Parts: sequence; structure tokens; C-alpha cells
Amino acid sequence: MLYGYWINIYRARAYVAIRNVEGAVVAFEAALAREDAVPNFRTWAFHELPVLIATERMSARYDRAIQVLMKHKDWLTFPGQLYQWHGALALILHEQGQTLEAENEAKQALEAAKMTHSGFQHHPNLGLVGDTADEFGNRLRQIASKPRSGLRWWRK
Repeated sequence: MLYGYWINIYRARAYVAIRNVEGAVVAFEAALAREDAVPNFRTWAFHELPVLIATERMSARYDRAIQVLMKHKDWLTFPGQLYQWHGALALILHEQGQTLEAENEAKQALEAAKMTHSGFQHHPNLGLVGDTADEFGNRLRQIASKPRSGLRWWRK
């Protein structure tokens, strides 16, 4: 019963749609737990949960989001996954004051968004990023384009 495995992802996405953030977090966590129990079962919860945590600025969950991202770094296949993975990490690092690392991650996310080929010969459009004109993309562009604060010289 493959559809039973996906129920938590669909439930999480439904909660996001109705702005029930806590319900979405619980459902994404259930999907991740299912992935741990059945290693051949994979969803996109590994980057959708951190994106939700980052966009909602759920600072108490930042460590969990980073843990999920790092655990699944080897699962990145599609440009859309790269965009969301690096983007979520950029937003979290920026909120934590790690601006240089955040800028680097934001630039990697935006580069993934520009990709025009999936890397799959017979499915070149699979998993491409459609639109970055949302709040997530706008925040990434702001982080990527922030001037670095360095030494400032002034006269006394």
C-alpha cells in the first residue's frame, strides 16, 4: 500500500495550505519517521520541513531543521531540491547571525533556481524551479546581495 506511506506528506501540505503550521510540522516529522523505518521510502519532507521552519522563523526548531538538512544532504537530486535545501539553510543561518555562510548558501540556492536542465536525459524539465518571486526567493536574493560588513574607517 504505497499511498499509505505518502499520507503524512499530503497531510503536511494540507496543513501548510490552511496555515496550520504546528500540524504541518507534526505531519512532516511523521513522514521523516516513516522514512527512517522504511529506508527505500523517500519523500521531499527532508527539505519541505526545514523550508517551513525557516520561512515561519520558528527559531526554537532551527537546530532540528539543520539536523534534517545535514542528514539528507546526499539525497539531493533535482534543482528544486537544491534550491529549497540551500535556501532553507541560508534563511536559518542568516537568522542565527552567520551572514557569510548564509550568503554562500543563498547564492547556491539561486544558482540551482537558474538551472534549465534536470540532468536526466529523458526528463530534462523534471524538478526544475518554476518561480522564485515569492517571499522565500525574495529573502534569498536579499541575503545573497547584502554587502559584507568589514572594517570601517572613520575620522575622530
